[in-house]
Amino acid sequence: MNFQYEKIAANCLKKVATVDRVVEFVASGVESGNVARVLGLIADARTVSVEALADEATYLGRVNFKMLYLDTDGEPRSLDYFADFNEKIKAEISAGCTLNGQIGVLETDITTDGELKLSAVVEITMYAMDKLEDECLVSTPEDCYDETAMIEVPMLVGVKSADIEVSDEKAVGGDISRVLLADTVVAVNELRAGDGLVFVGGDFEATVTYYEDDEIKTANFHIPFTEEVLFDGVSIGDSIVAYPSIKTTRVVLTGVEGDNVLRIESLVSVKLFAFSRRMHNVIGDVFMLSNELEVEKVEQNFCALEKCIFVSDKYVSSAMLADSRPAVRDIIGVISSQNSIAGTKIEDDKLIIEGVVGANLLYTDENGFNSVKAELPYSLNFKTDVPQNAELRVSGIVEDISARVKRDREIEVTTKLEFCIEVWVGNSCVMLKKVVIGEEKELNQSAISVFIASSGDSIWDVAKALSATPKSIITQNPNVEGGLKDGDKVMYFRQLNISF
Repeated sequence: MNFQYEKIAANCLKKVATVDRVVEFVASGVESGNVARVLGLIADARTVSVEALADEATYLGRVNFKMLYLDTDGEPRSLDYFADFNEKIKAEISAGCTLNGQIGVLETDITTDGELKLSAVVEITMYAMDKLEDECLVSTPEDCYDETAMIEVPMLVGVKSADIEVSDEKAVGGDISRVLLADTVVAVNELRAGDGLVFVGGDFEATVTYYEDDEIKTANFHIPFTEEVLFDGVSIGDSIVAYPSIKTTRVVLTGVEGDNVLRIESLVSVKLFAFSRRMHNVIGDVFMLSNELEVEKVEQNFCALEKCIFVSDKYVSSAMLADSRPAVRDIIGVISSQNSIAGTKIEDDKLIIEGVVGANLLYTDENGFNSVKAELPYSLNFKTDVPQNAELRVSGIVEDISARVKRDREIEVTTKLEFCIEVWVGNSCVMLKKVVIGEEKELNQSAISVFIASSGDSIWDVAKALSATPKSIITQNPNVEGGLKDGDKVMYFRQLNISF
């Protein structure tokens, strides 16, 4: 007897580990005594490389510390340091599997006790390509009755990285004595699969802080970008997810005396994962009237990338200074900002995203230059058709931010927040891995048979118990075609051959 099996493989990008780590850097060549007041510390983090070993990943990351301060002469100065670090991360992974490591900065700190020490708490989230592979029954012999099902299986098309150059310039109308800081972020806000390519759109945001004519000033850059990335195997309708990062950034001074130009140049790296979906016809259940069947079942769970949603919204809040601080005179600008997402939930038809905007606000008071680090919580609602059972992976940036003096010690902050929501939807199915024909069974030959359903029983359970085909049972009991409830009564009549 011929039972036919087929190997079915599926892929999904699964979170396998999340770890926190403190990265420290001691600034050489700078005496802590030269630092009169710290005005701001920026820490950017990115993944340099990640390698999968058996049950652990080797992770190499980089934190770029940028500090703005006043020296003992009251002059604004800045420091720019890189700190590379290695981490062994325990995870249930196999050697050589496809990994993606995401890193974010949770908080920063400065210690000036004898030496200048910069530190950042970073969070590393590791995703691994989970490959599920099983042989399952797809065809049965003619004397078997089977229940078929169509299942949708996610498959990895491939992984592709692309570098995108972005640049812009802005005339400042004066002579810049030095560039102090450059705070940069990047986000993807459009993804579209074509035949053999992926269209990527996004925004690069930068705030450059500089010193001109004894004043600290800021210049904001908003640089949209688009790129068509050649990607073998990708087709229209495939699902794409992108993870952008900033490889390098440099600020160049150009222009003429009295009218300098700030030019920013950056290399953005985008890592793309492409998924397709394949339909498979499998057997979910099987039985024979004549023989018992030993059936080995497996319930397989698939998690597929449904889509990526891109949303944005404006948000206004206020930062309050302590009464012990002098009143604010003028706002210089926001030298750095961060969008930290605390959680997401779906209520009715609304997606709720909660988080905190961290902003380093630079201003002047009666004593000169000063700053305050503000933490502004938010809760934003977006209308969406995301399924209730979806797993959401959300990332976000501060696309635009500005500040103004509202009252003496109150600074109003207006932001535009941009989010990418990955929607991953799981589904499960029962497949038959193995079927063995057992002993012959005694057929139920009663003229009338009755089956009382229990919770969870199906028409297949009725058919097996009554030695009848599902089709004949439904023909006599059309009310059970939609399913059985606890206590339902199913009656089956047989035509008997009686001889006199």
